[in-house]
Amino acid sequence: MESLDNMLNIGKEMKRKLFSIGVRSSEDLIRLGSKEVFSQLKEQYPKVQLIMSIMINFRMKSNVI
Repeated sequence: MESLDNMLNIGKEMKRKLFSIGVRSSEDLIRLGSKEVFSQLKEQYPKVQLIMSIMINFRMKSNVI
């Protein structure tokens, strides 16, 4: 299980937000999928931007996680 700390472009603020919706690892991101993660982030943090969903989706598809 890869920690969010080891992932590119996941800073302290994004890590805090991901933890708040139950995402604690790269496996959690893959299991939930980018659309679900973004949807949950958007619900809890209305100002979150679409670029986060695009970034998460790209990393999942290219195995950059």
